[in-house]
Order: sequence, then C-alpha cells, then structure tokens
Amino acid sequence: MTQQCYYIGIDMDDRNAVISYYKAGMREPETLSTIAGSEIYQIPVALIKKRGIGQWFIGEEAKKMALIQNEDVIGHLLDNALAKNR
Repeated sequence: MTQQCYYIGIDMDDRNAVISYYKAGMREPETLSTIAGSEIYQIPVALIKKRGIGQWFIGEEAKKMALIQNEDVIGHLLDNALAKNR
C-alpha cells in the first residue's frame, strides 16, 4: 500500500478562512469550496454554542443561527488565539 502525502494551506483572518491542498501529481493546489461545484471559497470564521445544550455550530451555519435564533457568536477567534485568550 502506497501512502499519499497531502500539503494543506490555511489562510485565515477574523472573518473568513480559505483552505487549499496539494498532493504529488497535481499541477497546482486545489482550494476547497463549501458548496459543491461553486467557486465560493471563503469559509466564515464563526463559532456558536447553542444556549442550554452542548451543541456547537461553525461557519455559515453559525452565522445563520446568530441571525435566526439570536445566538451569541464567539468572535475574533484568530486574534484571541494569537493573544492566547481563553
């Protein structure tokens, strides 16, 4: 069995992330889309924990939950991680 090595790149700021990957034999890296067949590459950096239960939502789903169900978004994830805030 031959192992396949992948190289993964993540470009992230406080609002969006973009994820690309490359493996041997590819002409160029491929960027992942959150919607199959589309060229929407930016993934919202959003995190929500639903009140009263231990259910978490991320990305576009978290943004929708914040709007529809008035849940609180945990924001500035990158800044907080770099500052080592908890």
